[in-house]
Amino acid sequence: MNNDGLKSTDLYSEISGPVTTPDGQYISFYNFESITNYIEVRPLHNQSVMAKYIDFNFPHQVIDSLSDNTAFLMTYKNELLGYTYEFNGNNSVRVTSSNPAYTNEIGKINNLTLKEGGNLTIGLKKRVFDFVDKTWQEIDIVVEYFKAP
Repeated sequence: MNNDGLKSTDLYSEISGPVTTPDGQYISFYNFESITNYIEVRPLHNQSVMAKYIDFNFPHQVIDSLSDNTAFLMTYKNELLGYTYEFNGNNSVRVTSSNPAYTNEIGKINNLTLKEGGNLTIGLKKRVFDFVDKTWQEIDIVVEYFKAP
């Protein structure tokens, strides 16, 4: 995913690590520790509106190409936004997208589980651009979100 010529199953390092630009430079686009990249779950304990919303702010590659059709990563855009949620039994959470046609193009959440301490685990199918094969691929991902202190 970071155009370094190596395939990896470590999605975290692929996204957070430096990206190889078409002219051979290394630059970083995404910092998982930035507050704008955190998952956001509403309502908060002090809110009067009790609507249950969740934005996953999951990084999605924005790919462009040069005049010779060489693909390159322009940036990452936070996606998987605009979901509602409802608790099922035994720590399972049902999520519903407010725009399923759009989110299904970006990625589809298959399951969400509430873990001890308020942490969340999601399973999703996600589209990623593979710079080795030069095609979009659908991959299965398990993501763990940890509650901020």
